[in-house]
Amino acid sequence: SRKIIYGRAFRIGREHIGALVNTLILAYVGTSLPIFISYYGYSLFSSTYYSPVINQEWFVTEVIRMSVGGIGLMLTIPITTLVAVWMLVPRRDDTV
Repeated sequence: SRKIIYGRAFRIGREHIGALVNTLILAYVGTSLPIFISYYGYSLFSSTYYSPVINQEWFVTEVIRMSVGGIGLMLTIPITTLVAVWMLVPRRDDTV
């Protein structure tokens, strides 16, 4: 049935998400590293460190980009699996 095939395909999709998340984390850190290095001069133990960095537009942009990317990644597998099962598996009354 479609429900069983969806469950099996979703299990495989979760394995793909695990591999993809590791790759995306490394790519994201690699591309945003120059931005974070530019603020390396601030003292981490100073109370004035967090205010100038967190209030910067680039910091908020990076946080939003990371959040939207994570949500999109988590929704990709269930939606594409559902569409694939719906298109490829015939209904019981459609069988020849």
